[in-house]
Amino acid sequence: MKEITVVSWDESDIPKEGDAAIGWWGGFFEEGMRWKDYLAAFDEKVHPYLEAARKSAVKNRIKVTGAQHQWDGITPVFSDGRYFAMTYRAWGDFMAAVWSEEENSDKSYMDFYAGSVRT
Repeated sequence: MKEITVVSWDESDIPKEGDAAIGWWGGFFEEGMRWKDYLAAFDEKVHPYLEAARKSAVKNRIKVTGAQHQWDGITPVFSDGRYFAMTYRAWGDFMAAVWSEEENSDKSYMDFYAGSVRT
């Protein structure tokens, strides 16, 4: 399998053909958890996407809310055409997992749920 990478953080770059969304409901990531806890909640088939998005978010300092993900179109678009289409809670889980690990600080999904990012 070819390595999955993030090619864009702009929803307008999502290919128009087919349904390639990766998403879930979310709302489980609590203070004290880290990236390993987040990965453990998902089938290993999506781990390459999660890892690619994590690395790219850190590299590009992507630190946005679920509202921004949905309404401003800030979403990782992957090298195979797939993309994240998440609820506010699921996006909050992802961001909390990324930044809890990166900053070694306790965050929950609510820190990235809606409104402004709580840091």
